[in-house]
Amino acid sequence: MDITIQMNITDVDAKFWLKAHDGTLEFGEGVVDNPSFTFSATKEVAAGMIFGEVDATSAYMAGDITVEGNLQDAMAFQEIIELALEALEDMFEAL
Repeated sequence: MDITIQMNITDVDAKFWLKAHDGTLEFGEGVVDNPSFTFSATKEVAAGMIFGEVDATSAYMAGDITVEGNLQDAMAFQEIIELALEALEDMFEAL
């Protein structure tokens, strides 16, 4: 799955991008051309989603995040984050 994500953190005026392509993940600061979707939220909400403390669907329905672009890709991204966090948790438990 190829997904390019633009993340805008609204309360600190930070912009980041992520690209998932052929099993690799790239990221950087700034704005990327032609993202699959653009995600905007406060720092607290974005961090909560990344660390599994905030449910993305609930945050979207409450208006705490906005998504512009392909909503299916946004949902797939949430699944990717969940899988990555599970893998990291398993790795640390094995140490």
